[in-house]
Amino acid sequence: MNTPYSKTQNFFRGLWSVINSRIFLIILIVIAGLFIAKSCSDINILERESVIAVQNALALNDNITYIMNENDVLQASIMGYIVSKKELRKLNKDLFDEVKKQDGKIVTLNKTVIRLTQNEEELEKHINELESKFGAITPLSDNMYSVPWQLVYSYDSTNFDKLIGRTTVKATHDATNGEPIQFKNIGTKLVSRTTQIQLTFGQKVVDNKLQVYVTSPYPGFTAASLEGVLIDPNTNPYIRKLIKKKHWFTGFGLGVSATVGVNTSGIPIVVIGLGATYNIYSF
Repeated sequence: MNTPYSKTQNFFRGLWSVINSRIFLIILIVIAGLFIAKSCSDINILERESVIAVQNALALNDNITYIMNENDVLQASIMGYIVSKKELRKLNKDLFDEVKKQDGKIVTLNKTVIRLTQNEEELEKHINELESKFGAITPLSDNMYSVPWQLVYSYDSTNFDKLIGRTTVKATHDATNGEPIQFKNIGTKLVSRTTQIQLTFGQKVVDNKLQVYVTSPYPGFTAASLEGVLIDPNTNPYIRKLIKKKHWFTGFGLGVSATVGVNTSGIPIVVIGLGATYNIYSF
């Protein structure tokens, strides 16, 4: 006959046997491993948030830096932001407005205003070919003529300026005094201008900091303003879909599972079998 005292003894004996079993030890090791992994993940999250905070603080106060890259082309760069769209609105409303204007899901956005300033020395140094042409002079009225012209500045095969214009002149001549014919510029009009400029721009990591950069071989190139943003992939599900995942224990899974329970006699037991799980934590 099983008395309450004997049932209690059986329960504690069974519990003790489970605690002393190898399976229970394995379960404890797994639980400890998951706890350590969770702690490491929390530390990584805090470190990441700290790095991003420093990055954004630098971006708020950074100025454009100019260097000559390996190809001797001037490069302008500045620190970029790493934020969610919501955070960007607080840090830089101008960039936020630019992001809102775009169609689709923005991953990165760079905004720059370039300035082209060339003096006589730079023009002589960098122009590979300077071509000046005058077209056929067209009479407009008595002593009035239209002179078409074309001026082409070619810096290389990619970068050039092509100006087409028309100048109106008036001819004056006093035959009684034997003076030569003189021409007076009545007005010059620029008919068309074609400018082709090569720009290379993007984002890169330098010294563990995100930088926005733009380069151009066009002589006299500078950046009047430059800024950019990387929408934090961890806050944007559309971007996360584009990133290859290297995490373990993600989503649904099948495998061997062990569960501690009590049988109908009140004795603790360990049940081992095939289990289906869904992991809300991944690392």
